Amino acid sequence: MSLASIERFAIEDAPHLASLAARVGWRDTPDEWSTVLAVGDVCGLRVEGVPVAVAARFDFGAVCSLGRLVVDPAHQGRGHARRLLEHLLALDRDATTRVTVVATAEGEPLYRRLGFRTVGRLHKLVGTVGLTHAPSLAPLTVDRLDAVCALDRAVLGATRGSLLRLRHGGCTRAAVTGRDALTGYAMRVRQGGHAVLGPVIASDAHEAFELLRAMLVGDVQCCRVDVPAQHVGLVMKLEQLGLRTVAVRSVMSLHGAPLPGDLARRFAFASQAWG
Repeated sequence: MSLASIERFAIEDAPHLASLAARVGWRDTPDEWSTVLAVGDVCGLRVEGVPVAVAARFDFGAVCSLGRLVVDPAHQGRGHARRLLEHLLALDRDATTRVTVVATAEGEPLYRRLGFRTVGRLHKLVGTVGLTHAPSLAPLTVDRLDAVCALDRAVLGATRGSLLRLRHGGCTRAAVTGRDALTGYAMRVRQGGHAVLGPVIASDAHEAFELLRAMLVGDVQCCRVDVPAQHVGLVMKLEQLGLRTVAVRSVMSLHGAPLPGDLARRFAFASQAWG
């Protein structure tokens, strides 16, 4: 039997990819996949016209992130995941670009075989919090997006402007900190039946906590935030609010290369796929 050809998915595939993700228990919406398709190289396999495997690569200049790896349960165990990852790794990129991935426990052995090494950990926190009081922070308006993108680039060493602008367009809440100059920002988006808090960039843990509290005020739906494990104090404060750590994931880079930027100021990922 010949192998199906790897193909690049397009915007019109968003509903079908959301359906594929649902078959492994993900809550992604077609809108979320539309963003993924708009900012990433998204490739996969079809069987009888239906997507059965997908993976994505997001090129942010100095950093290239892999994610959104999904294989239909009925088609697992056939080498599809490795084949797609090897395809994405073979795509052209600058020789100095750091390639990263956030790995589940199940996926980590495969990434190790492909040359990835653990360079950090990530706490996935989930819960329902309804704060009645939160700091009064300035909203992140369209006219401040240029400054947000510049801050994000300075902190992470990555160019995520297109992603952040699309993310902002789907925000249910967003805020910034800093008077004369921007020092931090946070976004919150709806994803399926819950809200995702992130990314969060801040000057310190106190400012990050204030931004996250502003994202949680008045909220009664389930929320999720992905916090680097180095921010132990912030994780503890969020758990005191009612969030709980449901998983600790490995942050990996190809050949164990150190990640660029001032990572001490990154307090929450935009998503595990986007960093």
